[in-house]
Amino acid sequence: CVAPPGYLSAVLAWGWGPPEADLRPDGVVPGTLADAPVDGLRLMGAGQEITFHQDLRDGMQVQMTTRIHDVKMKEGTDGPFLILRISRSYVDEAGTPILECLESFIGK
Repeated sequence: CVAPPGYLSAVLAWGWGPPEADLRPDGVVPGTLADAPVDGLRLMGAGQEITFHQDLRDGMQVQMTTRIHDVKMKEGTDGPFLILRISRSYVDEAGTPILECLESFIGK
């Protein structure tokens, strides 16, 4: 059985989600942003760049590594805002890449 190509990049956690009281004010689950210092900001998703390396098949063991790719301040018509990019890499049990996802967020 082969999973849909975007399956891994769409799932950030495999268990039950945290209680609503434990979410950030913008609804983001703490820890899913590689511990980026975003306290006090409201975040909005701004897209993904995905590179596919191999199919995700039933029974594969997958490891995800999350890190901050980069952070930039921009000036908009309503003042400054932040562009945060998070890199998520997925590998199989042998360390062979399955998928790489570069996800962007806008923070204000």
